[in-house]
Amino acid sequence: MSAGEGPPPEPPAEDDEPDGLLQQFLTAESGPLMFAREMLTSMATVALVGLLLFGVSGVWPPMVAVESGSMDPNMQKGDLIFVTEPGRFAPDAAREDTGVVTHRVGEEVGYKTFNDYGTVIVYDSTGNVGPPIIHRARFWVEEGENWYDEANKAWVQGASNCEEMDNCPAPTRASSRKVTTTRTTTRRRTSARR
Repeated sequence: MSAGEGPPPEPPAEDDEPDGLLQQFLTAESGPLMFAREMLTSMATVALVGLLLFGVSGVWPPMVAVESGSMDPNMQKGDLIFVTEPGRFAPDAAREDTGVVTHRVGEEVGYKTFNDYGTVIVYDSTGNVGPPIIHRARFWVEEGENWYDEANKAWVQGASNCEEMDNCPAPTRASSRKVTTTRTTTRRRTSARR
């Protein structure tokens, strides 16, 4: 033995007591404890991601899926759209506290989303129990306003006047649902089309 060296270390004594339940839960490599740990870890991860998305967006659910091709080519069927509450991340050109920039105002100030002027909005249609509706805000309509003459004639579904259209004149607040969210980003689930 040389100077400074002591006897070799003693091997650790065998612990006759089984590890505590927590230790077994944290280190199990198979069986019900491992299954429970993995399930809890997965649920906690999903909850944390959901809380983070809610914290950023301010609405629940923070994402919706595009269910039609009406917003092609910028949003395709199956895309996931991240939604924010009205006014959150709103540009300076937005109308009051709505967070909405209409197509007309967007043209004037150069504000674009999804390759066109104005804000893309998401709303629930009165009487519609289906998924939310996604459209670009074209122009602002006041309660009771006859907006037929301002609308693009290709989009009025063959109506020749306001009376032949749904929501014309514009419904009052008591009979309509407020636009609740604005879209800000997409996340493509598939890239089959492009």
